[in-house]
Amino acid sequence: MELSFVLKKIRLVQKITQEELASSFVCDVSEIQALENGYYNRFISKKKIRKILKLYSKKFDLNYKYLLKLYKNNFKDYIKNRSCIFLETDNFNRKNIFLPNVAKYLLIFIFSFSFIFYFSLQIKDKYEPPLLQVINPVSDYKTNDKKILVYGKSVPETSLTVNNKEIYIDGDGSFSFEISLHKGVNILKFVASKKGSKENVIIKRVFLEEENQVAKLDKSK
Repeated sequence: MELSFVLKKIRLVQKITQEELASSFVCDVSEIQALENGYYNRFISKKKIRKILKLYSKKFDLNYKYLLKLYKNNFKDYIKNRSCIFLETDNFNRKNIFLPNVAKYLLIFIFSFSFIFYFSLQIKDKYEPPLLQVINPVSDYKTNDKKILVYGKSVPETSLTVNNKEIYIDGDGSFSFEISLHKGVNILKFVASKKGSKENVIIKRVFLEEENQVAKLDKSK
């Protein structure tokens, strides 16, 4: 006697569809179809088959031991006839959940890495010193002029000071101002910073040279 025949026959006698039976057993309709066709290799474990057979026995008042005996006999024949390897629960689950789990953990890893990378960039941007370029004067600049034009470029929302004097920065990040020089070496200390960031410091030396001797003689005449 085939178990598949018994299960299908009792269901048809009771005029119950496979879908209704699956809903009653709280299982997938494909499992009902597999049992009624003898496709035991479609189950992830023998325990699952036994569980459904118990539900059959309770619903249709059948002898569970008889159903189980039919299943064992049919299953042996099924393996012999089709050379089917039935996987036990642990081995089957490991192989079948491996790829989905890998994909899941890979997505979690990518998301976590992206979040950490983005967060690290935000921290770097916040604490990294702002851009500061002093275009004029160049390093060790020499001049005879008592005033020079200082200009350069930074980024908006940057606090800039030159020799502790606050300098206004335009919306595009540029700045310019005039500064008076004294004879000899003039030290210009540029300090740029943003809220919570480190400071970007640039030191420029400007030499105000005395008038040449020819110019002095001309003035004395």
